[in-house]
Amino acid sequence: MPGVPERGEDAGPFGGRGPLWVLSGAMHKTLIVTNDFPPRPGGIQAFLHNMALRLDPEQIVVYASTWKRGREGAEATAAFDAEQPFQVVRDPTTMLLPTPRVTRRAVSLLREHGCTSVWFGAAGPLGLMAPALRKAGATRLVATTHGHEAGWAQLPASRQLLRRIGESTDTITYLGEYTRSRIAAALTPAAAGRMVQLPPGVDEKTFHPGSGGDVVRARLADGPARGGLRLPACAAQGAGHADPCHAGDPGAGAGGGAAGGRRRALRERPAQAGRRDRCRGLRPLHGGGAVGGAARALRRR
Repeated sequence: MPGVPERGEDAGPFGGRGPLWVLSGAMHKTLIVTNDFPPRPGGIQAFLHNMALRLDPEQIVVYASTWKRGREGAEATAAFDAEQPFQVVRDPTTMLLPTPRVTRRAVSLLREHGCTSVWFGAAGPLGLMAPALRKAGATRLVATTHGHEAGWAQLPASRQLLRRIGESTDTITYLGEYTRSRIAAALTPAAAGRMVQLPPGVDEKTFHPGSGGDVVRARLADGPARGGLRLPACAAQGAGHADPCHAGDPGAGAGGGAAGGRRRALRERPAQAGRRDRCRGLRPLHGGGAVGGAARALRRR
């Protein structure tokens, strides 16, 4: 395309425009392909939905699986989709996999809606459709990794699949250093060099002082059955490696045995990493937010 750097040119993984160009559709309409999308509950689902809500609704189309079979699942999915500001196309399957049929459907949607960018909500395994979508006209393909791709990188067969995904997409995004280091080891040096951090954000309009945390903390700390347990404050290293910054005293009667050992490990881990009194990895979704953080990470390259 005139004026658009081709893959392989010295223009960065998003053609010199940063992740916002691909994800916002400022120049190109984006097809989001994902098995993980609400109303199915889960962390990946919430992450993708919140990111999609912050993009231009006229410039994205979501192709996703159906939550669950049966009338209840169909009604819940239809009700959720009707509330979205962007178009959601549901596949009748409850598990979206890169089969020939699903690939043909994705290619059809790409052409029907005039999309030239593709964002795979989870790189494994849907990123295996990248070559077919590029052949169909996609000029930019992005695959987001979470925790399970780090597991893929440890096994011979899935490691090879991950390597193929890295070679056929323009960029693989990662949440934190833990997952990046493991996934990068499975990729070619060129694909690893195109990785960009895209961490989840925290919506400070929802989560803020006075939003009800005091009530929850009081309830969790009340009574011997709960033992005064305080929840870990954060997972500093991203998906796949929960690293609590704080762990409270579970109370009397739990000081020994396996429970006591786990409690001591929780206390010692952040201290050993030098993070006893601070948390990393949480970024706001507004005022630059998670996508802005990814753009800043790209500019540092």
